[in-house]
Amino acid sequence: MARMYPDLSESTLARMAGERKTRAEILVYRALRDLPDRFLVRYRVPWVSDSGVPADSEADFVVFDPRHGILVIEVKGGRIAYDASEDLWTSTDGDGVVHVIDPFRQATASKYELFRHLCAR
Repeated sequence: MARMYPDLSESTLARMAGERKTRAEILVYRALRDLPDRFLVRYRVPWVSDSGVPADSEADFVVFDPRHGILVIEVKGGRIAYDASEDLWTSTDGDGVVHVIDPFRQATASKYELFRHLCAR
């Protein structure tokens, strides 16, 4: 079983899964928890971008594997769609509201902030 930070109890996960906003993240949390012992998984890793104007952000999950490196995962819930002609990603929430998203840009930004932070150490 992977080392999880934070190490959330099943009762906490069940409570969080009742919140529409985190439901998809909790499914991924449970799946990542079942990775082998060598994995370290950080959930909701906050960071501040210092490129230009400071901005708060977070990576949904950062998975560390001593054999293969680091993986940043951005989780999206709702109904996800991609329009290739416009190169546009959207997510439709439970209320039918459509949100323009870019999960790849979000994960890439998190990856570079993490890389910058690690290099500074």
